[in-house]
Amino acid sequence: MTPDTLLKTDKCTIAVEAAPEGKIRVLTTAWAEPVIILADQVLEVRIRQGQVHILRKPRVEDDEDREFRATNAPYLGDDV
Repeated sequence: MTPDTLLKTDKCTIAVEAAPEGKIRVLTTAWAEPVIILADQVLEVRIRQGQVHILRKPRVEDDEDREFRATNAPYLGDDV
């Protein structure tokens, strides 16, 4: 999966909610319907050339993921 640009805008409000099965439900003031980020994906928010960019990208396990997994009980969504 390649990165998917979900929004480019000058200004927005973002609401993020944990959803079942390790998913993330995302809603902004620019969308009529929420976007679902799957357990094997990440939501990325960046500023590029003065604009807010919201992207959906493949999840890549990093040191923070491994540290969290080592010190916390697993739950659905952590086994990606």
